[in-house]
Amino acid sequence: MLSKNCLRDECNDLPKELLQRIMTEFDFDTLLICALVSKKFNAASRSGVVLDYLSKKDFVHHEEVQVGDKTKNYALCRLISETFQIERCEYDDPVMLSCVMTINKAWSTGFVDLSKRGLTRMPVICVRKLRLGYLNLSHNKISHIPSLTGLSKHIAELNLSHNHLVTISFEKVSLPNLRKLNLSHNRLETINFGSLTSLTELDLSNNKLSTLPSEIDVLGQLGRLDVEYNHLTSLPETIGSLSKLTQLFLGFNNLRSLPDSFWSLVNAEFVSLRYNRLEYISSEIMMLGRLNMIYLESNPLESVPIELIMLRNVECLRLDEAQCRLLNALVHRYGFELPEFVAMTQ
Repeated sequence: MLSKNCLRDECNDLPKELLQRIMTEFDFDTLLICALVSKKFNAASRSGVVLDYLSKKDFVHHEEVQVGDKTKNYALCRLISETFQIERCEYDDPVMLSCVMTINKAWSTGFVDLSKRGLTRMPVICVRKLRLGYLNLSHNKISHIPSLTGLSKHIAELNLSHNHLVTISFEKVSLPNLRKLNLSHNRLETINFGSLTSLTELDLSNNKLSTLPSEIDVLGQLGRLDVEYNHLTSLPETIGSLSKLTQLFLGFNNLRSLPDSFWSLVNAEFVSLRYNRLEYISSEIMMLGRLNMIYLESNPLESVPIELIMLRNVECLRLDEAQCRLLNALVHRYGFELPEFVAMTQ
């Protein structure tokens, strides 16, 4: 029959202080799992496995951390964190401790959801080189992220929406597998894209951006870009380098003109330019032969190019009443009628 002494022998490669505390203060089940951990996992992995075990044993609850009547187990968590060099601050804060529990539980799936936790900073363990595929930190109160250089290179989707971020930088950050990045509903005024060369979807809507960095051309794989509800007054010429863009949301900004390179986005299928200050749309729009939806309402256009109704794939052209009058007068001059795909908004 197994005894504590037998298990102590099985744990002999654990640090002496940790082993002594376990032997004197914790129950047989806890000692047993530590013995198994010591044999099956290397030192770098043990803390996560032990913490995962503790969370499953209800020593620390997933949704709501209760440490008042779990003093010894909480102490063990802290001892393990110190032994294996997980930042102590992660365990001094019950909210952070709950996050760590969630992360450890998610190691096998790679899916970590830390949304709506009231976080004011990113948990340090999130930027360790864990094999995370999806990380959701949305709907928190994070206002500053000092560095993302340790974020897992395996991550494919990162959601930081609905926080308080004013700036963010991906400079010197290697994220070769990151495909989707959601930074919407923050307070962003500046962003550095670094080398996010694999990104296919980027949501920057509902921020305070007045311009996009000229380095946006590094996003060569981008297929969907949403920067609606910002303060954009212009677009960089380099936006024309995003040759794989199919969906482009630029509505609800202060754009007065579009760069010449804009008409190089030949794969664009959906373009929203609604609620800007555009006075002119170039006849070069004919270059966007794959367009099937375009929103132009609420722009003070002085004229509407007839080329808009000559785009063969268009299924919906949204114009306001004034724009419809301009286009209607133009097509009548040529003896045409407005096609059915023209939709007038109120």
